[in-house]
Amino acid sequence: MNRAELIRLFALNSFCDDYVDIEQITLSISRDSLDCGMTISHAEILQSLRELIEMGYAKAWRLSCWGKPPEEYEGMPPPEDVKHPWGAYFYITPEGMKFHLADHPGWPFEDKGELLKDWTPPTD
Repeated sequence: MNRAELIRLFALNSFCDDYVDIEQITLSISRDSLDCGMTISHAEILQSLRELIEMGYAKAWRLSCWGKPPEEYEGMPPPEDVKHPWGAYFYITPEGMKFHLADHPGWPFEDKGELLKDWTPPTD
């Protein structure tokens, strides 16, 4: 597994059970990557979200607290909707969930969430 693939898996993991915004995604990925001895940039996180949407594994949504149904963005939301909390929200698709639940050689964590003892970060 290369670095980009791992970041995409971290991102999917962050929103596999609920709609989340960029702040929540960043916190989740930062926690996971720190546990692995890695640093992941905001640009890499945004790129992973763009790729997940292009792959059909995620969608972006505009949510309303006023009772309106969620509105799906066409593709990746514009930067002004992503850069702040409560802007665009991301959620996994059924295809993304199948991918998320599949076995991924190179995933750094055991089933209980502990880092695998012999795991090393990808070099590319």
